[in-house]
Amino acid sequence: MDFVSLNPDTKVLPGAVNMGLVSTSEGLVAIDTGLDKQSAKRIIRVSESLGKPLAAVINTHAHADHFGGNRALLARYPQARVFAPVDEAAVIRQPMFEPQYLWQGALPFSSLKNKFLLAEASRVDVEFKPGSTLTIGGTDFGAIPLPGHAHGQCGILVNDVLFAADSYFGASIIDKHGIPYMVDYRETLQSAKAAKLVSAAWWVPGHGNATEDPQTDILHLCARHEGAFEEVVRYASGEKGVTLDEVTGWMCRKFNLTPSNPGAWLLVRTTVAAYVSAAIEDHDIETGVIDGVLKVYATISAPVDSTGTDKQV
Repeated sequence: MDFVSLNPDTKVLPGAVNMGLVSTSEGLVAIDTGLDKQSAKRIIRVSESLGKPLAAVINTHAHADHFGGNRALLARYPQARVFAPVDEAAVIRQPMFEPQYLWQGALPFSSLKNKFLLAEASRVDVEFKPGSTLTIGGTDFGAIPLPGHAHGQCGILVNDVLFAADSYFGASIIDKHGIPYMVDYRETLQSAKAAKLVSAAWWVPGHGNATEDPQTDILHLCARHEGAFEEVVRYASGEKGVTLDEVTGWMCRKFNLTPSNPGAWLLVRTTVAAYVSAAIEDHDIETGVIDGVLKVYATISAPVDSTGTDKQV
């Protein structure tokens, strides 16, 4: 089945990444475009079957699996406009930023330049702010701020359907990935809860099943992240201190994560770093440079380097 109709004007193309298609007086509006050309071909096939052109693309955030089909769609529908959150548009235009930030800002090595981390570049015609309303072909699309998984991520509310981006995941997806990727722990929890409070008839996560009640999935996500945060604080509170990479390794073992390549491991490390940042801000742990190594440790006692100098920073 290529699509599921949630109401007469709103369809979901379910898959590894869910995509939306909304009918307007100008034509169809795609909400996210999946990973690559194959995802784009699905949107093109449905558009042609409906006998309507693609008028616009709205990207919820700038991860490769959500805008990777943009370029192929624009080749087929060059008149279509691309809308993106203002804080996500730069990566859509310059997708090399994604593997760069995973590799701490440095030039990414070749194995990080794969389609899961490096999409084809796409133009962005309209940058929108969280909380704004986009009117396309007489239909209003509300940009719901849902940061956490990505700093500028927005859900899209249209026709009583919330396309919730990656503010939460289906429970089976959470269990598969152990600790789902994020960049801000507190905002991730807040956005998952905020998604449930949106007035809608349907919720469509970026990964998982469309549902009329996302409560179970959202509670599962929050519980998983809260448990993982507690594990990070506990492990990082040793007297000798540990590195971020050591915390990442511990979390992989604790949650039976088996990243099979450097990119997958770096995604886990970024999530762990988000927990660590929150714990530092909460004063649960501190950070310092000990003998040339950045470590985190309990707030009650800072380790001392080989010179005997307290190295808190």
